[in-house]
Amino acid sequence: MTALFRCSRCQVEKPRDAMSKRASRPNGLHGWCKACMNTRKRERKGSPEQRAKWGLKTRYGLTPADVDAMRERQGGVCGICRQPMNRECVDHDHESGKVRGLLCHPCNVKLHSLDRWPHYLAALDYLERTQ
Repeated sequence: MTALFRCSRCQVEKPRDAMSKRASRPNGLHGWCKACMNTRKRERKGSPEQRAKWGLKTRYGLTPADVDAMRERQGGVCGICRQPMNRECVDHDHESGKVRGLLCHPCNVKLHSLDRWPHYLAALDYLERTQ
């Protein structure tokens, strides 16, 4: 006969393999079942909108209103290529942390290599020498 364990969150008796593991407990099991643990993890992460808002604030010190104002100042287009942005990126100086504007993803990736001036100057020198 298989032993059943009661989840302390949902109060349902479940088999051992349905319970979350916790090595520090004498029986090696957490008090909650896997389904309750997964639900709790999803609840703690928040919605994608909440995570995006949190990321803007912690990474760049910006609010969604700040980003909206930047987008409006730029006319809703990328700061470099002046095309509509499918995947919007906040551009910032990696050394100072200062936010410069909004870029489309391709321009943001390309700018990253140019952000280091010795590399940029070497790349320009290479292009001039090989034309």
